Amino acid sequence: MGERMMDTEGQVIMPFYLLCDVSGSMVPDMRDLNNGISELHQALLSEPIINDLVMLSIITFNHTAQTVVPLAAPENITLPQLTASGGTEYGPALREFHQKFQADRARLKGEGKRVYRPCVYFLTDGEPNNKNYLKDFTSLITKEHNEAYPYVCAFGFRDATAATLQTVAYPNFGEQNKRGRYFIAKQSAKITELLTSMVGVLAQSILQSGHSAQAGAPVVAMPQPQAVSGMVGSFV
Repeated sequence: MGERMMDTEGQVIMPFYLLCDVSGSMVPDMRDLNNGISELHQALLSEPIINDLVMLSIITFNHTAQTVVPLAAPENITLPQLTASGGTEYGPALREFHQKFQADRARLKGEGKRVYRPCVYFLTDGEPNNKNYLKDFTSLITKEHNEAYPYVCAFGFRDATAATLQTVAYPNFGEQNKRGRYFIAKQSAKITELLTSMVGVLAQSILQSGHSAQAGAPVVAMPQPQAVSGMVGSFV
């Protein structure tokens, strides 16, 4: 199986999970976030050649978490209108992702698919109310405890800090040039422009990954540190 963790049946599927903070502090940004997610979806639909190779799921979180878009091919996705409320906790999002990916992986394998290692994009505008998420991260996400550990790329703005994002972007995926990445907003950046830039980078990452699978050599194309305008990116 190797470090890339790809199941060994038929057609390859590359799963991507977008974990979006929808706590109360995100209220002024929800229109931009909804528009950005719609643009991401349209970008994926614009390249039908990868429709059978990549799948996307969206999980929202505040003090709880829920899957609002189950993992599916772009053409089979219906986007909800996201709203914001509540506090900020990371643990529920990590637990929701882990539970859903385990079920998604079993379902896809049952359909004869080869499931590539998942990729998580984690988007937040603030610090969690406590550090309880670290226990969930260690037990559910890290490769020491999870054979199917995901690639992680974290994006933070407003009150999010680099120190916290580093704990979410897993530092060692066991492959050269596949360390975790995190992006933190520059103080001068406008949130509307940040979200637009982030969405463009996510679309590029997913599309490039899909094209690699279409070419027969699948690899997750993680965003480079300089990729997001208005943000400073770093490897963990």
